[in-house]
Order: sequence, then C-alpha cells, then structure tokens
Amino acid sequence: MATELVCEETISQFGVVGTIDTWEAQPENVKNVIRTNQKWGVTFKWTQSGPLCWFLDAQWHLKIRLEAFGPPEAGEIPEKVIVLVREDPHTYTGNVEIDSGMESGDYKLVAGLTLTNSNGDIPLPLGAYAEGPMIHLYKPGPMP
Repeated sequence: MATELVCEETISQFGVVGTIDTWEAQPENVKNVIRTNQKWGVTFKWTQSGPLCWFLDAQWHLKIRLEAFGPPEAGEIPEKVIVLVREDPHTYTGNVEIDSGMESGDYKLVAGLTLTNSNGDIPLPLGAYAEGPMIHLYKPGPMP
C-alpha cells in the first residue's frame, strides 16, 4: 500500500505530490517481512507541476532512513539522484534499492525527497517525507 509524501513547498509556482511504496525481489511475499538474503527497496513516485518547472536547473535527491528497534543499528543507505526534467507536469519514478545482507531486526522506514541545484551542493526550498511501514528482516533457516 502506497504512503503519501508530505511536502513543504516554498517555491512560488512549483508544486509536488507523490507517494512511496516498498517492494522486494520476490513479489509474492509480504512486502514488509523480508529475508536478509534478498534485495528490497522503496519506490518513489511523484509529480512536479507549475510554470517554474520550465526554468529550474536542479536535481532530486531520494533518501531512505531506517531506525532500528533494538540492536543492530541500520547502516547508511546511499541516496539516489535524479535530474529534474523541464516539463509541466512531469511524473518521476525512482527506486532506492537496498542490498541483501542487512542484519535481522525490526526497522522503521522514513523516506525523504529534496531538491538541490544542478551541482547538488545548494539545497532549494522544497522538502518532502513519508513515514513508511515497519520492516521485519529475518535470517531464513534451512527448509525441513
């Protein structure tokens, strides 16, 4: 089930709406109970709109954070960068893939979406986040 992004836009004549959703390599399984030996991730889907779309020279930054409930602590998950397309409106889909190999445990997922200049070094006044589901990672045992 997709979760809506909460956005704060302080750029005049530019708007963003979107969602996040988790996925895993074996889609027949429950999306938030994941084996430690399989890949999984988060899909961002968002739409920009407004006349300023035609003039911005910018990058979108997709970031996932996992808060562990008890040990172990979650490692750093690299962000994904997507270049802004000068269209009004324009819909993006971006996947942040999380490699297998994380430790077993329970994690709370938070997704963030920000906008920077085209070099990625100056933040622009737009931020969005979504509080995702609890994720349970477990190490599978051998089949009987």
